[in-house]
Amino acid sequence: MSAPLGYTPGRFAYLMEEPFTAELWAFLNEAASIRAMTRATANGQPAIAPLLPDIEQRFAGHLASPRLPAEEVVVLTNNMIKQIMESRGYEHAACGICRNSRFFKSSGLYRRTDD
Repeated sequence: MSAPLGYTPGRFAYLMEEPFTAELWAFLNEAASIRAMTRATANGQPAIAPLLPDIEQRFAGHLASPRLPAEEVVVLTNNMIKQIMESRGYEHAACGICRNSRFFKSSGLYRRTDD
């Protein structure tokens, strides 16, 4: 399987063989997900914050898989979010704490590049 359309996997190319990566990319690119990420960003929260319950429920099997390193799936998810946010005129500004998350300890904080 190749990388989902629009995603540049870099060091995560080996994970593109996993069927969940296309599903994750599609979920992160849904209009509702993008609205939630930009709203969280405007409120000074990590972009992933409002999506964590859905991500951890829908992809728990991959995040907790003994076959896949959970940290790699976490970093892949954050990398996907970074590419989505950058494509919409945001830049990574810092890392923020993810509260109440089983798998994600921190994630990107973004700001508009024209600010």
